[in-house]
Amino acid sequence: MKEKYSLKKIIMSVFIWIAILSSVVLGVFSFINIADSLRASTRRNANNTLVQVDNNVNILLQSYEDALYQVYTSDDVISYIDDINSDNDVSVAKSKLRRYLRALVNSKDYIRSITIITENKEIIAYDQMTQKTYENGWLKQYSMDADTLYDVIGANALLKVFPPEYGTSFAYEDYYLLHLAHRFVDYRDIRRNPGVVILSIDERMIQSCYQKSEADGEFIFITDDAGRIISCGKHQDYIGKNLERIVKEDATGENIYAKFLSQELEMSNFDIMEYHDDVLGWNIICAKDRAGLVTALNTQLILIIVVEGLVFLTIAVITVRLSDRLSNSVEKVVRGMQSAKISGSRSKVEIDDAMPLEIETIALGFNEMIERLEKANASEKKALVKQKEAQIAALEAQINPHFLYNTLDTINWMAIDRDEYEISNAIGALASILRYAISDSSAVVSVDDEVGWLKQYIYLQQVRLKNKFTCDMEVAPEAKNLPIHKLLLQPFVENAIVHGFEPEQELCELDIRIWLKESLHIMIADNGKGMPPDIVDKCNRGELEEEGGRKHIGMANAITRLRMYYGESATVHVESEPGEGSTVTILVPIQI
Repeated sequence: MKEKYSLKKIIMSVFIWIAILSSVVLGVFSFINIADSLRASTRRNANNTLVQVDNNVNILLQSYEDALYQVYTSDDVISYIDDINSDNDVSVAKSKLRRYLRALVNSKDYIRSITIITENKEIIAYDQMTQKTYENGWLKQYSMDADTLYDVIGANALLKVFPPEYGTSFAYEDYYLLHLAHRFVDYRDIRRNPGVVILSIDERMIQSCYQKSEADGEFIFITDDAGRIISCGKHQDYIGKNLERIVKEDATGENIYAKFLSQELEMSNFDIMEYHDDVLGWNIICAKDRAGLVTALNTQLILIIVVEGLVFLTIAVITVRLSDRLSNSVEKVVRGMQSAKISGSRSKVEIDDAMPLEIETIALGFNEMIERLEKANASEKKALVKQKEAQIAALEAQINPHFLYNTLDTINWMAIDRDEYEISNAIGALASILRYAISDSSAVVSVDDEVGWLKQYIYLQQVRLKNKFTCDMEVAPEAKNLPIHKLLLQPFVENAIVHGFEPEQELCELDIRIWLKESLHIMIADNGKGMPPDIVDKCNRGELEEEGGRKHIGMANAITRLRMYYGESATVHVESEPGEGSTVTILVPIQI
């Protein structure tokens, strides 16, 4: 007869063999997974570092682009340049220009020089890297002469980013400069090119974006798509050199970045990660030392062995103590479940102190599930009642708009019967406006439909204000069929009519222009009283709140809706001076 063993002995025997095998297998797989995780974490952290470096670089470049924008769009600066080009008070104009440039250079870190090349090739500069600050210190050493730079920058109205290269030496220090350049934009005649401006930034600005990472044991350098080195930390002498001309060919199979690090910087035992910035065309490369990874893996291996040994001993003791109670507790739970199955959902498992925690948790979970089922049934019944009530309310709500339309139609015919055609036209326009606004206010319509509705709204305002203002509206043919969300333009028009025009103002003019240029451009201008500078600033920052009751709340809501529909791709720019009217320019991305 086959020998039988007690449940406790079987459980212990099975546990020991499973524990040994599982410990070995789990230890091996844990080590492999931890090793992979550490490698992945290291690579992920390095990639995050690269992304952060790229974000920092772009944020800083954007701030310098803003500074450059102040120069090439400044009416005063363009006026000074026109005087120089026309040989009118040249010395005065140059003096004013240098004072302006000096203030801008000193306003931000890392700006070393600002250079203006006029149409007649006059060079006006403010340069911190020369003893005479009004002389340009880097142009003579640059890879392009002034005429070539003028032609390249002035070819179009786009920002030019020239990669860093050696600029000059001053006070026993070498300067490598990154140049941002743009032609001057005279909004009175945007096709005219009176000159170009070049903002020269110290390459150390780029280094400042990744110096913390280098302190953490990572080496970062930057190249462009052609392999030219943009930034290389403390090794500035490599800036401007091409990797293909520096590294030597060998049979190691390493990529060109690894060869550069090993051959030129004498680095070894590292991993290479890179990130490409599509806008700048730059490659950001991070070299991570493997020594830290090896140390971490060894520490994890020791930790796994110690933890598995402790866990094995602890579980063995717990298993011996629980095995006696386990079978009885399991049977009690099973009996309780069978009872619930037979008698319905109200039966629960009886809990006693002898149950192990795990079995008690199962029993409590089962009991809790029974309670939740009962509550769910009750909630479902309530939800059905509420759903029916909501459907009835929705049907009742549909009556109001139809009643309003029918009433307006009745009044319209009454006006026609009395030959009050102006009143009839106003009522018809009002009905169309209400029907358009109420029907799916967030829908997408064509620009032509939105303009048609806007004309009816303006007509009503003219009737209300007894033709106090005139409106000139022009829509480019190519923009008429473009899609746009409903009711986006009305708040800006209403703001111009209601808050822009003074009651005593005699000549009130409203000008609306819509055209297509990469994105949809919408301009709404009035010759009213204008806005205070603080309101203009809030509008341009997208932080407009209620001012004076409900004043400007329509514009605030419209700006918010623009952000919701189109994100940061949509912009609203307000230009206004007290007493000189306001101009609102809206850029909406084209969505096909």
